[in-house]
Amino acid sequence: MSGNLEKTFPPSLLSKVIYADLILVSERQSEVALRSRSVETHQNSTKYAVIRVLSREGWGIATTNKLDRESLKKAAEKAYKISKTATIPLEKKWEIPIQLAPTKQVKGTYKHPERITPENVGEEDLTDFLLKLKALQIDTLGPRYSWCEAIITYRKIKKQIITCEGTNVTEEKPLTDLVLYTVAKGPYGKLSTASIIEGGTGGYELILGEKIKEEAVKIAERAKMLTQARLLNPMWRGRKLPVILDGESAGALIHEAIGHMLEADRLIETKTNIHMFIGSKIGSEELTVVDNPRMLGGYGSYVVDDEGVIGERKTLVENGIVVNLFHTRWTAAIANEEPNGSARGLTYVPRSLMSNIYAKPSDWKFKEMIEDIKIGFYLEGLVKAELRGDDIIIEPEIAYLIEQGEIKVPVKEIKIAGKVKRVLQGIEGIGRNITFKPGLEKGNPISSGAPYMKISNVHILN
Repeated sequence: MSGNLEKTFPPSLLSKVIYADLILVSERQSEVALRSRSVETHQNSTKYAVIRVLSREGWGIATTNKLDRESLKKAAEKAYKISKTATIPLEKKWEIPIQLAPTKQVKGTYKHPERITPENVGEEDLTDFLLKLKALQIDTLGPRYSWCEAIITYRKIKKQIITCEGTNVTEEKPLTDLVLYTVAKGPYGKLSTASIIEGGTGGYELILGEKIKEEAVKIAERAKMLTQARLLNPMWRGRKLPVILDGESAGALIHEAIGHMLEADRLIETKTNIHMFIGSKIGSEELTVVDNPRMLGGYGSYVVDDEGVIGERKTLVENGIVVNLFHTRWTAAIANEEPNGSARGLTYVPRSLMSNIYAKPSDWKFKEMIEDIKIGFYLEGLVKAELRGDDIIIEPEIAYLIEQGEIKVPVKEIKIAGKVKRVLQGIEGIGRNITFKPGLEKGNPISSGAPYMKISNVHILN
């Protein structure tokens, strides 16, 4: 496909719009799943085109899986027609003008590296690896083993963005992940579940190896520990106590409390003065947060965002102070900033979003974190983390009571909660090694990471 959009957009149509682009996407996916009583394999592929048009009235977006020239022209005309119906009501025209910040035009093809591809390894090899993980679960849990489920997914995504401004860039990205659920039997047949998600940008080398086997054993041990865990003692319910989060639960805190807080479009839509927001203190001096779409192998890594802007490593929070936001070209124009490659979304107007977000490590050892805690909890794994207004709520897979600087009994069905700002400002210590967890946000691959994190005065709930 040429970088000249005139083959898709008639010149008469291009002359009427502020901006237009064509995005061509092809994706193939293969999956091998080991379930309790079956092994399943799936393969599929898809190709489609997205055409986005910005007129004076607003955005119009059309998608088609027919990629011949005539079908693309029809989709372009449809997108333009839709854009004309997006008129902002007269009483709101003064609020947010439609404009895009200028950006460098990017050309070329970028391919992310991968060592082990579907051509190098067969479904039988992948199934054999999953069976070995199952065997490790059985060996670790013994009579407490109930069942496990393991799924390996490989995706190869090719995306070409062609804009009316001259950008014509193609990015090929392999994405591989493994999900493992382990279920253990406790007293009276009650079941307990623990899980892991591993993966990143690259081939099967990311999930085939000893590291995943070690993680599988840890998850089995966690599931076993859950069968012995107690419910939260009512005397601790509602109290404010210090907690230590493992890397997974701390990463979830960073994702929810920092990642979403610093999305420029969300701030603009809630009428927050983003110029005053920059420079505000939201966390302790221990906290520095970075987002890096160019991280080698990161699940959320990319070279260009979904507007064709080069992705940039950016410090978001430095020593507790906000220094940067996630910007699209629209939010950058409003803020009078340069776009920083944070726009995500193809079939809708791109939103500002994190890629690989993480808290920078410090020099605390885990032993140092717990040694001065008289009463508190250590949280491990993650069931759920969510924002409810100004509150952050985190539910780990398991927690451990800390008494007099020592880890004691395991506790299940526990949650922690607090006002976001108070929780972030209550961070007293950050560990040395980052744990990343892959995920999807609005359908976009992202990853969240952090080391161990010690936080003071958090509400303990169940």
